[in-house]
Amino acid sequence: LIVDKTGIATAVGTVVVNGNLTIISGTLNFASSIVSVSGITDIYDTITVSAFGPAGGPDTFGGLVTVHPGGNWHAGSSVLADFNFENGIVADGVSFVAGNGLYRFTTHDQVVGGSLPLIFTDVELNSADVTLGTGMTIKGVLTLADNHLITGSHDVYIRSTGSVTRTRAWVDGNLRKYCNPGSQMGTQENA
Repeated sequence: LIVDKTGIATAVGTVVVNGNLTIISGTLNFASSIVSVSGITDIYDTITVSAFGPAGGPDTFGGLVTVHPGGNWHAGSSVLADFNFENGIVADGVSFVAGNGLYRFTTHDQVVGGSLPLIFTDVELNSADVTLGTGMTIKGVLTLADNHLITGSHDVYIRSTGSVTRTRAWVDGNLRKYCNPGSQMGTQENA
């Protein structure tokens, strides 16, 4: 599917892309639809989510998602995002606004990186090791199931209101937790 138009194209209902999704110009708005892309996703302009998240399941990206220079990923702050990435995301565009909600990294080992700061509300890693190519901030909950979050030279920051839950997984590298100014104590995260 290629989006190359002036203005906004809005997805309606369930949209299945059996192949690649390329946004050359214009905006693709997921609104409250459920979108599934089996191939790679290349964003040269804008993907937005303007409604309160998909009803019935996450938007799923089977291939690598790349926000190219000049591109934008925008889930508004009032949006309860629900995304599933199966092969990673590279954010090298103008902006990456994750909104609120859950970003899942599943199925295959993958790299999450790029030149933009990645700030999520909730992140879940399940059945896939994730290697960071940039720093990551979690405002809510980082959930680790049966895999590893490998930071390399980068950091995972957990905000003071955030937390880490895990079963048989851990962070391999740098995990930092913010404490409120003036606070004498913080919560230890066992990740």
